[in-house]
Amino acid sequence: MISIIIPVYNAEKYIDRCVKSIVEQTYDNLEILLLNDESKDNSLQKCTSWEKTDSRIRLINKKHGGVSSARNLGLEFVRGEYTMFVDSDDWIEHKTCEICLQKITQYKAQLCIYGHNTVDMNETLIEKCKYNCEKFFPSKQLPLCEFIKLRNIDCIDSTWGKLYQTELVKERRFDTELNLGEDLSYNLQLLFESSIVIIPELFYTYYQHSESLINGFVPSRSCDIIKIIKELYAYFLRYYPSGEWRVYLYQCICNEVAWACSRLHTKYKSLSDREIMDYFMPIVKDDFIWNYIQKSGNID
Repeated sequence: MISIIIPVYNAEKYIDRCVKSIVEQTYDNLEILLLNDESKDNSLQKCTSWEKTDSRIRLINKKHGGVSSARNLGLEFVRGEYTMFVDSDDWIEHKTCEICLQKITQYKAQLCIYGHNTVDMNETLIEKCKYNCEKFFPSKQLPLCEFIKLRNIDCIDSTWGKLYQTELVKERRFDTELNLGEDLSYNLQLLFESSIVIIPELFYTYYQHSESLINGFVPSRSCDIIKIIKELYAYFLRYYPSGEWRVYLYQCICNEVAWACSRLHTKYKSLSDREIMDYFMPIVKDDFIWNYIQKSGNID
């Protein structure tokens, strides 16, 4: 059985499309967990209706705590041998569960990663993000070049787009203190210790609307960027001791700062230059970040 965890918060416009894509899967031995995070719109009513129409669906109401807390609660209820995360505004192709389960079984893998399409509010395709071929990596044998490739096609920084063996995730929890990068932080715990099969199929659709572009970004949380960079450093140091990752980590620091800068201008257009500087100063002043940037000037 596959357990599918769907956090729901003010998703009345999208939840029907999401759930419909799941109940119509060609593989039907599913447990569908709808985690209503104290929605203020009609999401609860829609979820209640779905629960009444399909015995595989279970609605769980909780106090508002964010997507990470919703996923964590969902993990307490999963009964399936495998677990999948789907966001309430997205959807999956009808053969997603069937094919992913086949591949995990074929390779005796613990994690299956598949591709995704990004579409805009009109469902117009923006980007296809997929691996170029089918590959299997035994536990602790994911090469750095493959890790970087997966990050470059946005297949690591999210928990959707994957089928996890429940044993991997059952006792692990999302960091509810993180406002940015919580999915990457969660996956870092798993990627280096798991056997992984990667398939090129574009099974997931990420629906990019105005809220999804800016949700979760809080200017006061520059500390999240610092924490994620330090986590990447710790994992690289442990699993790639030769140090070939050092230039890449420097690029990560630059990219994270550039991303935050673009979000500041997107969501908080009225911020003054001083307020923008106040956001970045904790990053610049962090001893680890600053020392790493300085040392990177000597990297060949």
